[in-house]
Amino acid sequence: RIEIHKAGVRMTAGHLRSQIRYHALKKEVCIDDDSVVLNTRNSNALDFALLIQELVPLLEAYENAWHGDDGQKRLELADAICQGISPDPELFLNRVELLAAYSMIEHLFITTDRDGHAAYTPMGRRHVQLLQEYEARIGRVAKRLHEDCPSFRPVAGTYSPFGVLYGFSTDLIEHMALKTIQPDAVRHFALEDVFAGEDANGGKLAWVSGWRKLPHLSREVEKLFDYPQQFAEDVFNRIEQALRKRASAGADAPIQSGRLFIMSEDAATASPIPDLPVRYIKSSDEEQAQILSDRQEGRCVVSYKTPGGWVAITKSILTEVLGAGHDVKVVGLPSTAAGVLKLMCRNLVVLPENV
Repeated sequence: RIEIHKAGVRMTAGHLRSQIRYHALKKEVCIDDDSVVLNTRNSNALDFALLIQELVPLLEAYENAWHGDDGQKRLELADAICQGISPDPELFLNRVELLAAYSMIEHLFITTDRDGHAAYTPMGRRHVQLLQEYEARIGRVAKRLHEDCPSFRPVAGTYSPFGVLYGFSTDLIEHMALKTIQPDAVRHFALEDVFAGEDANGGKLAWVSGWRKLPHLSREVEKLFDYPQQFAEDVFNRIEQALRKRASAGADAPIQSGRLFIMSEDAATASPIPDLPVRYIKSSDEEQAQILSDRQEGRCVVSYKTPGGWVAITKSILTEVLGAGHDVKVVGLPSTAAGVLKLMCRNLVVLPENV
């Protein structure tokens, strides 16, 4: 089971890192640019949920390896965990409260009972339990991960899995298969080797770099997918920086986020808390198809149907508003939608007493 969890973490995280590089290149910005970070967080609820599911047993095994003084096993697990958090180390290490909300998928994790009250589905309850365990375990092991992290630093001239680029894992198999049509093809590496650093025998960097050197591909494509040494180093530096920040802050010192207050019209009149900016609320007729697509992909903190059509609040508020430490209020939200919102963002939403 641990090997399966390792594979799930590595392939999911590699897919997300490739997405980050694609958007950064397209916009000609660094990987830490706000637009890239926001795009990655808003569009990957399912990937984040999968990563949490895979990381929890790896964190448990990592703790056990430390207590058992198994150095080799500890480093293998630390390697997988560092790859797992690599798409957004700050979110996975220092903003777990936001990560929890980003990983929630409304139509899978939440339902309503006969009385219209929001409740978790069995899948939702399991995910919430995993989130709680993840938060506890990542806090306990952050300092030790920071100690092990330097072992995975990319070295110029050698291969690091932080530099692998692909859409889905099937793309990697396709690259390897197509490469075998050439007489000088390297055949002694397997799919698993893509997610492990360069070994003493070397040759892995040339193997990965050779995937796009095929007759049917243009030089422009080759350049686009050349092994990105600087990108691999940037990814690693983000991991190391976030681990250092979490380790120095301690296991119980998360950054304080803002809160979203759900209020009635009467209560809102006397409240000094500013309204949630309308740009985070989608409701026009022209946006109905987009709202339904966003709901399906987990891009909303809440969505609900009204006589006039669907309304949704986007997950952009998690980073741009609550993540920035700002308190805001929403007025007149239907009680069922308010209940759903509370379950989607458990520690970020404050409800009226009568909801």
